[in-house]
Amino acid sequence: MGKPIQSIPLNSLTGARAADTRNIEMSVILTVDFDIVMAPSIGLYNDIIGDQKGVDKIIKQYPLMEYTFAADFFIYEAVTRALMNLFKKVPAKDVHFIKEHHSLIKLVEDMKDIDLMNIDHHHDIGYDRVMPTTKIVRPECGNWVKYLADKGVIKTYVWINNENSNMPTDGLSKTYLNDEFSIKSFNVNTIEKIDKVTETLIKELEGLNEEGLHEFFMFFYKMNHQHGNMIAVDKFEEFLETFDSNPFKLNEDKKFRKQLIDNVVKYAYDHMSLLTAAILIKKKFTIDELVRNYYANVDVFSGSWY
Repeated sequence: MGKPIQSIPLNSLTGARAADTRNIEMSVILTVDFDIVMAPSIGLYNDIIGDQKGVDKIIKQYPLMEYTFAADFFIYEAVTRALMNLFKKVPAKDVHFIKEHHSLIKLVEDMKDIDLMNIDHHHDIGYDRVMPTTKIVRPECGNWVKYLADKGVIKTYVWINNENSNMPTDGLSKTYLNDEFSIKSFNVNTIEKIDKVTETLIKELEGLNEEGLHEFFMFFYKMNHQHGNMIAVDKFEEFLETFDSNPFKLNEDKKFRKQLIDNVVKYAYDHMSLLTAAILIKKKFTIDELVRNYYANVDVFSGSWY
């Protein structure tokens, strides 16, 4: 098989181990470390590889390794296809190929409250004796997630892993990990759908008249001012303070409309439910009806919505 890690075609584009895409305006970042495809054999070299010891050096030191590396090319194909489709929609300036995962720090260190999805065999929150109270002085490939989270750069973290990936300790998991999925049970095409939902939400909000957009804001306020159903409780006041005009009053100003839509997209994390609400408002549902039906499983894209 030769040197399988170097033979992966996507790496040959840049010589990179990880591909990163980001959308600064919506504060969503997707990172992919292609060690995700090495689940069948990563246990053979996981403890001896590092920043200073690449595959070539490992094979030179342990010659038999050359014949024992194995990759899951079904996962490789699925992830690559999803990325290729996503690349068609993401501006080239927002796609980055990096050699080491912690190189991402330079790209995002001036950002705040990003939502991070990481497809990776490793969680990269911290290993060995790292605890939630541990201060990361030297960020590296194994702790860059914690480093950025502690600085307020990362707001939410979703980790897509392998079935044989090592989970973080309970303390780190509760503090830094919002959700995790196995790559084999995770539909990688969801990567595209995330962008599609957000894009559709923006279009639906832009299509509301002044009264409809006001109804939408009042629904959003009612659902979040006490319970934080769609926005983190500690971010709700910050959300309200971002407006130049009083959002509780009917406002026909175009600048206000854009500000409201941009802020909802930025601060809210449940875009699908907000998309449902926007469509139902066009159908003349009242705020009370929206609230009562909020948790119902409404299939927005079937039936006669359009």
